[in-house]
Amino acid sequence: MEKYVEYVNSSLPKGKESKMLYDFKNHLIGEMSKRADELTARGLKDKEVMSDLIISEYPDVSKHFAEYSSRKTENKKTLHGILLNVLLSAAYIVVLVSVYLGISFSTHLWEQTWVLLVDGVILLCAYYIFLAAKKFASMRRIFHWFGRLFMAGDVILLAVCIFLFALAVLHLPKSWLIIICGVALMLLADGVFASRLKEPLAIFSWLAYIPAVAAMLFIVICAAGVVPWSVGWVIVPLSLLIDIAIAVARILGNSKRRREVEDPWKEN
Repeated sequence: MEKYVEYVNSSLPKGKESKMLYDFKNHLIGEMSKRADELTARGLKDKEVMSDLIISEYPDVSKHFAEYSSRKTENKKTLHGILLNVLLSAAYIVVLVSVYLGISFSTHLWEQTWVLLVDGVILLCAYYIFLAAKKFASMRRIFHWFGRLFMAGDVILLAVCIFLFALAVLHLPKSWLIIICGVALMLLADGVFASRLKEPLAIFSWLAYIPAVAAMLFIVICAAGVVPWSVGWVIVPLSLLIDIAIAVARILGNSKRRREVEDPWKEN
């Protein structure tokens, strides 16, 4: 044990010892002691050989401390972030309910003010779903699909929030078109998200989404009376032409890159 303590102390910076450094030393010496117990159980009896073997397994103690410090700091930031979100969410809900009750009792428009409470809760949920999507996006590629699903759900929630306000408070005619716009925005957001994450199959998502978004845009602008139905249908075949143009450009680009890679080999 003393040899481990001496080795760890000699490998780390001298001076005033911080709590993190003290915890790291205890953690590392504890690991070494457990390793010694394992080797003893396997039949190694020579303590000098055992000590030298275990010390050789930790050639760069400073690097281990840097990794330990970074991990602990990140965990502390994560914990502080969680606590801050919980406290702010609790305060947000208290304020939301207070504002809802205050407006409702003062105006007696309960058939409209319920939207304030519902939309407020939806916005809070959308915030946490966004955080989840951001977290999944920062993880390994296998988790990116979860990030895309959460981001898509987030866009739909925001569309529902706007739809409820337009329906119950503004009494907008054809407010159901907001939901269709929300679905179209969801597809576009997922395409952008996939491209930002450099997903290998992002191009196929775009090829599927462009005609779907075009069809929804056709319904929205024609139902809203922006253009007549007899003219708006052109958007759909145009989207297919855009798909073909993207596919051809991608194929030509891949062919060009392949030739650039193959030409040096042919010269040799």
